[in-house]
Amino acid sequence: MPSVEEWDRGAKICKLLKLFSVITTDFSGSKYPTSNVYFTQVWRIQLLLEKYSICDDAGVREMARDMQVKFDKYWKEYSLILAMGAVLDPRVKTVMLEAAYKELDPSTASLKTAKLKESLSDLYKDYQKLSQTGSSGFSLTPTPHEIVTESPLEDDYDNV
Repeated sequence: MPSVEEWDRGAKICKLLKLFSVITTDFSGSKYPTSNVYFTQVWRIQLLLEKYSICDDAGVREMARDMQVKFDKYWKEYSLILAMGAVLDPRVKTVMLEAAYKELDPSTASLKTAKLKESLSDLYKDYQKLSQTGSSGFSLTPTPHEIVTESPLEDDYDNV
């Protein structure tokens, strides 16, 4: 029979690993887009690892610290693209991401948020340019006047 300490350790390990199972399932969704959830899920993992890296159980604490080292290898710097995907989700705003940045590292939160806002602005400007003119220089998007005055049958009359 496991001792009380072993049961406690097992319960802590299950709690730690349960979130990884849930997040892995969310990430592997194939019938819906998942880019908008990456940032928040990665943030949740980091918070969880930080919590368990100061756990009172030495075995769990060591496991969490080892996991944190591997996590940091890939996620030390949050992906700007994933942060942009999160902001484009109507449920998440830059304020939420700034709060997440502050909770993880208050010294760099403002800089990361400013970079995110600048990148979103640049992306919008690029989209705006592309939607206004095509490679031929002609407008791809009709003006409101063209939409109202254009007849869908005009092309048919020219071909008769």
